[in-house]
Amino acid sequence: MSKRFVNPADFIMPLNINGMEGRMLRLEAQNRHNKREILLIYDIQANLERWWGLAVALTHYANVTMVDLPGLGGMNSFYSIGLKPSLDNMADYIASVIKLRYKRRRLSIFGIGFGFVLANRMLQRNPEIATKVNMLVCLNGYAHKDDFKIKEVDRHIMKVYSFFASTQPLSDILKLVMFNDLALRMRYPLKIIQTKRGGPSKEFIRRFKIDLAKSTDLRTRMYLNLQLLNLDNCKPRLNNTLWHISTSNSTQNVNQQLVEQHFQIIFDKYIHLPTKVGGKMPLVLNDEKLAIKYLPAKVRRALKAKA
Repeated sequence: MSKRFVNPADFIMPLNINGMEGRMLRLEAQNRHNKREILLIYDIQANLERWWGLAVALTHYANVTMVDLPGLGGMNSFYSIGLKPSLDNMADYIASVIKLRYKRRRLSIFGIGFGFVLANRMLQRNPEIATKVNMLVCLNGYAHKDDFKIKEVDRHIMKVYSFFASTQPLSDILKLVMFNDLALRMRYPLKIIQTKRGGPSKEFIRRFKIDLAKSTDLRTRMYLNLQLLNLDNCKPRLNNTLWHISTSNSTQNVNQQLVEQHFQIIFDKYIHLPTKVGGKMPLVLNDEKLAIKYLPAKVRRALKAKA
């Protein structure tokens, strides 16, 4: 890890936007002459700390900002201000961050999984922002409900469960019963947790999983699941170029061929770059050297180019 970036807490600051309180991670580029700005948007089951290593890796090419998402990672949910956490509302939140943080400046966007779904929807709803984006990158992205490898009967079951689990008071009861410390310890016993040599300990991974589950608003997560099961981001078309990075294990969850077809419908130019990193992506990507391996050489060269 670069000497400047050791402890994530040193670079996290409070964030208050649209009446919701969360956190923002801000890292300055390692080369102070590098003017590129990257907004990094994390996945649905994540927080700022989970993608710390990737954020640091990206500082070789840009200033990096990552913000909490409403109801995820410990931030207040949309329900706290009387709104539903729809994809449109989540996308409008991202737009608010960009208008507040970047104003008239150009920026690059790097979305991870669900984070890219929000970036995609946000650009479609805000064409004036789309014209300011000088590079658009996604890691294991998707754009349509058909991209998911789910049997039709399982899809219907998940829709019914997500619908009821996103209502009150059922979501509160489930949170109380299934997401207390004891229940989560039973769900994540040490004996089933796998770690790589030299990586975080089993107890660290277990504690991280527990803290992440407790910091996620269950009602928000279930409502978003329902939204994703009906996802369609294929219209309108965007004049941006998409750099799509996919990992070796991404095909377990999505149909890569359909993902490519949908992205080609949405974006003016589509570049698919599979990584050569084997195995599952670690739960906590806090290793800068490992994170760089998830950035193919073509992406790194493009990021080095003048923004």
